[in-house]
Formats: sequence, structure tokens, C-alpha cells
Amino acid sequence: MANDVLYVGTYGPEDPTRATLVLAAAIAMKKRDKAVPVRVALLGQGTLLVDKGIAGGIKVAGARSAYSTILQMIEAALSKDVGVEIHC
Repeated sequence: MANDVLYVGTYGPEDPTRATLVLAAAIAMKKRDKAVPVRVALLGQGTLLVDKGIAGGIKVAGARSAYSTILQMIEAALSKDVGVEIHC
């Protein structure tokens, strides 16, 4: 298994579906193997996702998603249960 994992996200509010992919992948990887450090780097338009007002207004695509907004995904990723690091 990898020593650590870095996901890079460059999409923001202009493409909510793609913006959620990097967060979903990071959360899934961390849940798969808690020992592996998982980081997300947000670049370009992706940096807008750290604004709670913006992230709270972006709906997550997919009927089976456990999260209704990107803000909920970010909060879940940062929680102690998951432990993903997010940088921008």
C-alpha cells in the first residue's frame, strides 16, 4: 500500500460534480486504510470550496450520497473519524 496519498482538486462551484470527486475519493481512501495519510490540495477554483458560504450552497450530485452539500463533505473529511488533511 502507498506511504501517503495526495488528491488534487481544481474544480469549484462552476462544476459541482467534479468538485465533489476529489473529496469523495479522499474520504473513501481514508476509510479503506486509516493508517495511510490522505491529503487534498485545492488549487485554482477549488480554493473557493473552503469558504463556508460557498461550500454550503453547493449540492452534492448523486441520490445515494451521504452528504447533501460540499460543506458537509469537507466537515466529514476533516473530522477525527476520517482525518483527511485539506490544503489550499
